[in-house]
Amino acid sequence: MHGYAGAIVLLGDKMLPSVRRVRTDLMQTSEDETRPTNVALREGALVVEYPDGIGIASLVPEPLPWSDLLPICEQSWHWPEAAKSLEKHQGQVVVSVGTTTDDAIHREMLLTRLVSAVTSQSSARGVFWVDAGVVHSPTYFVGRCIEMSRELLPLELWVGFNGLEDPDGLVSMCTMGLRKLGYPEIEVRHSSASQEDVFDIVFAAAHFVVDNRAVLKEGDVFEVSDEQQLPVHQVSSSMDASETAILLEM
Repeated sequence: MHGYAGAIVLLGDKMLPSVRRVRTDLMQTSEDETRPTNVALREGALVVEYPDGIGIASLVPEPLPWSDLLPICEQSWHWPEAAKSLEKHQGQVVVSVGTTTDDAIHREMLLTRLVSAVTSQSSARGVFWVDAGVVHSPTYFVGRCIEMSRELLPLELWVGFNGLEDPDGLVSMCTMGLRKLGYPEIEVRHSSASQEDVFDIVFAAAHFVVDNRAVLKEGDVFEVSDEQQLPVHQVSSSMDASETAILLEM
């Protein structure tokens, strides 16, 4: 396998959904690129075979430690009810996909379809997308998966947009998850713009990079509009100094 991706479905009970229901869901919702060739139960786990990879959904009959999950819920600005919905979850389905291709987008699409099927056919209380460090409501996750295509990628499922208001009222934001897709993370530091405006620009930049397989370099300009053009810098990541990030100056 050339690469792996994983997520966790947080359950209201401790039961793995049935093979039949997951198989039916996948066959009804998957297009050619994400359609499995076989779905079976092996050694207590759901095993999904694809032409170029394999997916596994395994039950863990205990909750994630709340001390680990609560900080993630508290950062979930797009799902304010996350903590209330997930506090009493009872179990997990750990879902992973490995592929023989280097196409990270294809791998994430396979994982998204499988997680959506497990979510739809179980007592899911939420989805934890590990590489992004974010949680999603079941309804929102499944809805975005239904709309998913190569032309409409659900980046907000795969990438975290972590905002922070500085003590002086300035806003910083960094992505978490773009590196898994093969791109540097994107940051804004100490901006006087609102958190909503910063999010809109970082989200647009992330989509620009992924949709166009673009490489932003030091000295480039990211064009938000005819009136707003942001200088691009390459800097050490604020999350991992050993990695390079893209800084949008705004």
